[in-house]
Amino acid sequence: MKTFNQFQQDLQEAIPLAAPFILPAAAAALGAAGMIYQARKKQPPPQPSPDYGQGGETAKPRKPAVQRPSEKTPAAKTYDQVIRDRRRAEAQARREDEAKQGIERLLGSDADRAAAARAREQNRIRSRQQSTRRRMGQAGQNIPPEHRAD
Repeated sequence: MKTFNQFQQDLQEAIPLAAPFILPAAAAALGAAGMIYQARKKQPPPQPSPDYGQGGETAKPRKPAVQRPSEKTPAAKTYDQVIRDRRRAEAQARREDEAKQGIERLLGSDADRAAAARAREQNRIRSRQQSTRRRMGQAGQNIPPEHRAD
């Protein structure tokens, strides 16, 4: 099984070997994309028929202009909108406060966080010691019998 350092070294050696194949393929893909873009760009825009709007048979019928009402809103509607916006802002503030309280409950006090950090460090040290013991035991088992100092 390779170590991570051996894997990194192999990867660094493989990249220059693969570059002559990757670069031409990428250039060809970019060239094809450029040709497609140019082909789409060169198409002329659709032209309307020559007798469009001249009253001929192909002309589209026109609808009369429609008078639309102005956007004047009554005061009651404006007041309702202000009330809705205010309630929405208050609800958003409540949600943010609840979220902050939830985060504080999850994180705990400073003493709790410090104790958790100490426990993580102790666990890390214990884990290192256990792995060292395991490796030493495995190494001892792999020693040929003629080299053992029994």
